[in-house]
Amino acid sequence: MIQQRLVIDSSPLNYFARSNQLPVLQKLLAGHRCSITSAVEEELLQGAPRHAQLYQAAAQPWLAIVNETALPFLGMFSEYHGRLGGGMRNIGEATTLAYAEFHGIIAMIDDR
Repeated sequence: MIQQRLVIDSSPLNYFARSNQLPVLQKLLAGHRCSITSAVEEELLQGAPRHAQLYQAAAQPWLAIVNETALPFLGMFSEYHGRLGGGMRNIGEATTLAYAEFHGIIAMIDDR
């Protein structure tokens, strides 16, 4: 059986981690190959001094950290980042959406 691939934004991980429910999320996603972008990892680690559970979210053994540098991906990232407002906000979300589109996989985010 082929495992479905998911790339997850920081918000869902943040919610599950801060409510001490990462094991529940792991069970819900059992059978999927899950990853986060390096930008999402950075967002989690930036919030960890205020919410120590976020260190755990970034270090889950069932989450692979991915980093894409292909030019077509960077173009997609730029487009998503612009749509989401640009600046220093929504970088993790833009990398998640671009990575999902570039690789033809599912993005798990908390926005429409």
